Amino acid sequence: MFGTVPYCVFALLFSLAGCTTEWAAEGSYYRATQTLLDVQSTPPGKISINGSHKGESPLSIPLEYEREVQRKTRKVSYWISQPGLALGITLLSLGIYLPFSAIPVDVELRQEPQSNYRLNRFVVQVQADGHQPWEDTVVCTGQDRLALNPVLARRE
Repeated sequence: MFGTVPYCVFALLFSLAGCTTEWAAEGSYYRATQTLLDVQSTPPGKISINGSHKGESPLSIPLEYEREVQRKTRKVSYWISQPGLALGITLLSLGIYLPFSAIPVDVELRQEPQSNYRLNRFVVQVQADGHQPWEDTVVCTGQDRLALNPVLARRE
């Protein structure tokens, strides 16, 4: 008799684990993110990003921009979100809580980063005396690090 009790309890808890609703989109927002830009030019020169002087080469500087994050929620039972509490209430109520425990009573939140970015284009300029200025546009899309190694041409 006692050999089948754990299996019955497991089967009941497993079936209750499915008592959730589908994920629903709750809108989105943009969150700040950054990519570290390493610039090492030949010859060393003055570095400007979007027209603002940032320092001399070699230089490592974080570029800050925004990434879209999708908010999703779903309703879940305490067996999903707080299984210890659900088991405790069930034991303390001598099993009376068990049939009601499948009712979704809690909200689970998920935040999923999307592949949409804004304010993520940066114009990088390097200038050194006696050399042609160098310029490039960097588009950040969630990378941890970007490296630029411009070689400036001599003026004639």
